[in-house]
Amino acid sequence: ELDIITYTMGYLSAVGWLSTFTLTEMMVIKTSNTHDITSYVYSPGLFGSPVIIGRYCPYYVAVTGEEIHGTRGGNVLGDGNHITAVVFPEVNIDRSTNWFRRNIYTVVARKVFSSLFGIIVTENEASSKTFFNYLPEIGKANIAQEADINALRDSLKKHQEAYPGSKVVMYGDSRGAATTFNLIALDHPAISCAVLEGIFDSIPHLIKHCWRWKTKHPNIEKMMHALLATCTHCYDAKGPFPIDYADKMPVNMPLLLVTSLCDEIVPCQSTMRLYCRLQERGCYNARLLVLKDSSHKGYMIGKDRAIYESCVHAFYRACDVAYDAKLADAGQVYLEQTQPTAAQVREQYGLNIACCQ
Repeated sequence: ELDIITYTMGYLSAVGWLSTFTLTEMMVIKTSNTHDITSYVYSPGLFGSPVIIGRYCPYYVAVTGEEIHGTRGGNVLGDGNHITAVVFPEVNIDRSTNWFRRNIYTVVARKVFSSLFGIIVTENEASSKTFFNYLPEIGKANIAQEADINALRDSLKKHQEAYPGSKVVMYGDSRGAATTFNLIALDHPAISCAVLEGIFDSIPHLIKHCWRWKTKHPNIEKMMHALLATCTHCYDAKGPFPIDYADKMPVNMPLLLVTSLCDEIVPCQSTMRLYCRLQERGCYNARLLVLKDSSHKGYMIGKDRAIYESCVHAFYRACDVAYDAKLADAGQVYLEQTQPTAAQVREQYGLNIACCQ
């Protein structure tokens, strides 16, 4: 979901049906009293639209009227209400009249979502917009930089207007996690906490350590950056990136950074380096959860789901937002292991910061 390299070299062939999520458009269910509720702002990975939210809650009705059923994922976004789903600039949600897109493409997308993520979508043909059968516009991909930050900023503002006084949880995966991190560091918004799944520290570091390039030609990194520049017209290879914003992060902001030793898109050392920077700056409310078996797209639908989901609820409890008591109790043991020092991270995982530049 994040790494354009991987998307361009392979994922892009399936991008039309692999992800789904959005921003300016959002599901807003207003309530008469929002001061005692927890609300959520979800930011998806690259080329993602709200369909992929089925990994994080069992049921969600998008503003398009499409019903999203998650049959295999966790439940970390409340009851599916009080959620703003972010639409980033590269996601075109206008419903196509193209015969292939409306027929063949839809059938394939439905099978892929169901088999890969356990997500079932009930479409709303009456709507002119669609999160299910949308079109990714590669040239508008920004990868957590200015355009993405502005889109998230706009969505958060509308969300807070819709749920005044609510306890806001920001939840992002991959590109969405990086955008969330950058926005918090820049704006210091009034939120309760943030969960950042598969977050990267910088694109150059991601390219350097992505497993697909371990046996690479000396010029492969330059080639990958050139490919990014060619395919995406809104991305700046010079940054800034989350690692550049780390020194601006509010020191008391509760953050849960989640990574996996088996993440093939965002290497764990990329997330760990960002966590170490936060620790060294004195952001002691930042936490690091290291999973063992999850692929980049499978954190909440694979072998690590129980650990991940329960730890998130324990984190929510610590942040005084809505949580499931049974899951929080089960996840407390994992939460207690999420605040190692920077030195402990480097020693345990053999993290050589000199190799992370």
